[in-house]
Amino acid sequence: LTLFNHNSHYFIRVLHTLHLLHMPIDATTYQL
Repeated sequence: LTLFNHNSHYFIRVLHTLHLLHMPIDATTYQL
């Protein structure tokens, strides 16, 4: 159960990182 929670936490962090990286790209494209 601890390992599962750790994997879920890591997965959420990855999604959050991808979201932060994707937002500036959307903002730049919108400005262009």
